[in-house]
Amino acid sequence: MQMASLDMPDWMSAVLHSVYDGLQARLERLGVSFEPKVSGDGKKEMRLLDYACGSGVITRELASSMTSVVGIDLSSANVDRYNADMAAVHTAGAAPRAYVGDLVSGDVDPSLQGPEFFNFDLIVVGLAFHHFYDAEHAAKALTDRLRPGGELVAIEFRRHHGSDQAHHLPHGHGHGHNHHHRQPAQGHADEDGHGTSSPSVYVRMEDVEPTIKTHDLTGDTVVSIFTGAGLKDCAWAEYDDTVKMHFGGGEQLVTPFVVRGRKPSSD
Repeated sequence: MQMASLDMPDWMSAVLHSVYDGLQARLERLGVSFEPKVSGDGKKEMRLLDYACGSGVITRELASSMTSVVGIDLSSANVDRYNADMAAVHTAGAAPRAYVGDLVSGDVDPSLQGPEFFNFDLIVVGLAFHHFYDAEHAAKALTDRLRPGGELVAIEFRRHHGSDQAHHLPHGHGHGHNHHHRQPAQGHADEDGHGTSSPSVYVRMEDVEPTIKTHDLTGDTVVSIFTGAGLKDCAWAEYDDTVKMHFGGGEQLVTPFVVRGRKPSSD
């Protein structure tokens, strides 16, 4: 994974490598399909939505298997960075492109309602579900963006209690900026002003805790959320290794896990 464009301490880069390196193989072992699908006009397509994309860590890992990639993030700074960096990232079709926006609030901007923002084969949400104000609504809203048979994936951390003097789940593609957690009619928690466009910001637990709207996520919890959104064949797996996150005076032990679910086919 190319980390050169990301401004972060060495330990955070190591965490991102441990979470995202080999992501496609990990998803394939969980049953996620990367086989291109034949579209209505006879073309083979594999379309990815990288939601809460930040600077594009997930896109970098999966783009080579895609015919098109769309990123969406609340932060205009992250979207600008994503689009600048993605010029050198290759897919089987057009270069990845990110847009500022919010798909999981009550009122989605009309600019995000065009056909290019629907019928994705795969939607991946990295380290963001715990910040969604209404995770169940978010899962349903993202499921609506899948094609029949498409798959939703969430990557999260299970926290080990007793080591949480501080909190910093480093997206590299989103955490440390505005966390996708403003609160509209539905969707996200309030922005608390601690977000920046840099993924190397250290955040005190007492500052960020109010923005975490779904505490103590586990694979079973996310499977329940996905099932409630109408997804089928849900499955999850934890990573083998525990990850140690470092803070200015504390650390947090977490175990990454990944969950997938499939939108029922219309057949």
